Amino acid sequence: MVESYKPYLTIIRDTLEQALCLKNFPSQLYEKINRPQVEVRESQELISKPVIISRNEDEKVEIETSINSVRINVAVKKYQEIDKLIVGIYSKYLMNRANQLNILRKVAKTDAKTDADAKTDAKTDAKTDAKTGAKTDAKTVAKTVAKTVAKTDAKTDAKTDAKTDAKTVAKIDAKTGYDISLLITNFTLENYKKEELIDFIIEFIQDFTKEVRDMKMTVNSQSRFATTYLMEQVKV
Repeated sequence: MVESYKPYLTIIRDTLEQALCLKNFPSQLYEKINRPQVEVRESQELISKPVIISRNEDEKVEIETSINSVRINVAVKKYQEIDKLIVGIYSKYLMNRANQLNILRKVAKTDAKTDADAKTDAKTDAKTDAKTGAKTDAKTVAKTVAKTVAKTDAKTDAKTDAKTDAKTVAKIDAKTGYDISLLITNFTLENYKKEELIDFIIEFIQDFTKEVRDMKMTVNSQSRFATTYLMEQVKV
């Protein structure tokens, strides 16, 4: 292990030791069903504020804690396009085999909001829109929409919206995107020892970064060899 990498892993280990204090907690909405609260987010009082441990702007680990589950989101540094390509391929390779590794999620966290939060926001917006629409005069809305559609060029709006959405998605992925996620529940702690589980997570994060770095070196060396061979053929 590189000496500069030790403090980063040490902080992650200490945070996991405090976070992995889970217990069996049935759902407050569905009787006798234990659902990971960090995923479904049924009750906000059961979820702690996430902890983000950053080594630099691109390399970080987010630990989300709840009463019966913990989600660990890992992001590795990606300075070049080849880094993004390798990390994307390697992450998909591991996530496709999530059934063989019980604590690995099939989809990594890519946004600051979870799916449950998005659904909650959608329901809230729908209720607000319904109340506002009921109070608004139907005739006024029809006239306003007709004038707006007549003045606005549909093609220009489509292009503008597409560019804006692309930029927004790029910014969100750059700031809050993670490459791979792990999910640990209270049932996981019943099957594995806490200390061994933490050791595995630390080793997984370390090996994940190392594998990406080694694959990049392999790709660069093979590309250099292929380029040299092609240049020799051109000279001949």
